[in-house]
Amino acid sequence: MCAVEPRAVVGRRFLTFEGCGGDLVAIPLERVERIESVPVGSIGWVAGHVLRRPSGKIVRLEDRCGVLAGLQAVSDEESAGWTVTVLVCKWRADGEVRRLGVVVGRVLR
Repeated sequence: MCAVEPRAVVGRRFLTFEGCGGDLVAIPLERVERIESVPVGSIGWVAGHVLRRPSGKIVRLEDRCGVLAGLQAVSDEESAGWTVTVLVCKWRADGEVRRLGVVVGRVLR
């Protein structure tokens, strides 16, 4: 996940959100590219991975709390209009920009 690693945090800004069981989690603000309200119908499962295709690019979703697992059993008609909140995080690794969508309960600040 793109959450905070134990390092000095003086002078950094964070986005906090509600994780599993109401726990508060913080991510460095510079790692958050955007916050999306994602329609449940636009999320797919491929080989056990949850994926979303915003703007033509596939972004893997991380759902540590199992929010999406419960929605797999719900019909498309039932879930019409339902959304989940996703933090799209980015970072550099191996000279490339990588992205991961993190499903969260709600964004706090």
